[in-house]
Amino acid sequence: MNDLDEDTSPRRTARSSLAATPHHDLWFSDGSIVLQADTTLFRVHISWLCRHSLVFRDMFSMPQPSAAEVKPDLPLELLPSGCQFMQLEDTAEDLANLLTAIYDGPSFGNNDRADFHVLSGVLRLATKYAVDELRRKAIEHLGIEVPPQIEPDSV
Repeated sequence: MNDLDEDTSPRRTARSSLAATPHHDLWFSDGSIVLQADTTLFRVHISWLCRHSLVFRDMFSMPQPSAAEVKPDLPLELLPSGCQFMQLEDTAEDLANLLTAIYDGPSFGNNDRADFHVLSGVLRLATKYAVDELRRKAIEHLGIEVPPQIEPDSV
């Protein structure tokens, strides 16, 4: 392998040099896929992702490799037999917020900086993965909580 074949970007090097750990809340013992974002692992249900996301539905219509095939360096307890694996280029925080909104429903409402941070991450990934109903709710919340700009002509 020559130097051009190896991905040595800072993000890739930093990501692969840290141990991956399961998310404290989004690791379901009966999950059928392990998603990795940054160094966080999420064991979730393909059926839930497909139910809410057109993009995930299309991706999972094609066979995915098992976690053991893709990540042989992960400990066995993090590689359930028959469980698929997918590494995503999203931040762990944004993915956790999206998955929480998919499983528990969106909980927008504090209207502070932290709420906007969660809302913007959910909106970004709901758009990327075509989680249309969640995207609609996020945009609707923004419309309610962020007043429209005053038109210069009306002043």
